[in-house]
Amino acid sequence: MGISADDGALVGFGQTGTINGIYQLYIQDNGAGPNWVFVGVTNLTPTFPTNTIPVAVIVYDGVGRISQVIDYRSSYLSSVPTYATGASENIASPTLRSGFVNNFYVPRQTAISAQIPPDVNLPYSSFALGAGSVVISGNVITIPTTVFTSTTVPPVNGNPIYNYYGSLKPGQITQIYVTSTGALATQTAVTSGVFPANVLAVAEITVDSASLIRNIFDWRPSYI
Repeated sequence: MGISADDGALVGFGQTGTINGIYQLYIQDNGAGPNWVFVGVTNLTPTFPTNTIPVAVIVYDGVGRISQVIDYRSSYLSSVPTYATGASENIASPTLRSGFVNNFYVPRQTAISAQIPPDVNLPYSSFALGAGSVVISGNVITIPTTVFTSTTVPPVNGNPIYNYYGSLKPGQITQIYVTSTGALATQTAVTSGVFPANVLAVAEITVDSASLIRNIFDWRPSYI
């Protein structure tokens, strides 16, 4: 899908002119049905027109390449729901769904080459769960990016960038969640999709008998 370079123009299938600078992207009903609108703005936190659905702010460099995309889709929330007494996710702006998406980000399948599409489920031995934070009785607890592995856990000082979590068990489904005290925890699933009470469900990891991760299922609540 291409984008028209003219301010206020609708998104189409062709690109004309040169695009550079900052643009806002939103959906608006002009009387003939909903349309994508692409408009130049002057800053990264623009005000979107009333009666529109904000989508994103897109930054282009001097040669028309996308250098940044900021998700402005609404969560339709004014506050963060609690998952236990006095415990909730720590989201800077609960009105934006991107905050919930990025908190304890669960990775999606990615392509490892131009010949292998990203939706092919390839077995591998480890993955990185995104950093996240929660608020417990007014105190913010932050957990850095954590690598989960189905093989040997590297030495503590092997990579200071990440925390490493204990090995995922072969032939089982491991559930990852945040407890009511703000700790990242795991357990072997008794029933898939059923997590302990008063926890923030994060993901389920299926590992085969050869200790290869076969599936990562995102169980974070969407709130929308």
